[in-house]
Amino acid sequence: MVYVTLWAFWGREMFGWDGFVIGLTLSGYGVLIAVVQAGILPQLTRRLGDYKTLILGVVAAIIGFTGFGFSTAVWAVAVILPFAALSDMAPPLLTAFAANRVGEDLQGLVQGVIASLSSIAAVAAPLVMTGVFQRFVGDAAVYFPGAPFLLAAAMIVMILPLVWRMR
Repeated sequence: MVYVTLWAFWGREMFGWDGFVIGLTLSGYGVLIAVVQAGILPQLTRRLGDYKTLILGVVAAIIGFTGFGFSTAVWAVAVILPFAALSDMAPPLLTAFAANRVGEDLQGLVQGVIASLSSIAAVAAPLVMTGVFQRFVGDAAVYFPGAPFLLAAAMIVMILPLVWRMR
């Protein structure tokens, strides 16, 4: 939810992007996600297995968020965007891991919990991340528009012990 929430604000603040460029970059990101989901994810899970592919997705998320957090040039955004797209391998794999850990009688419950958590994230991310963004732009004592991306990276680092336990 971080990219969807912040991309337009961050792009305007960092690079002076207009609506067309913001839309173009989001479209490019969408194409990359489609390539990852339809092409790369199935290949990696066959070759590496689900767990190693999940680790790759989580590492890509950390690289993507950290990279955007420190990006000051458009070329850097272009380099980091594929890592951000690769990070979209993690949610379906996490869902699969969760669903495979319970019996058939609890599959609906697990899917409901996952959908509920996704909805909570869709509400919380704009509230939290735009607040963090606002705190670090404008008249802020410390100007750092990438702060919300670093917060997202830190949140992923905090769940790493849970990911390691899925082994």
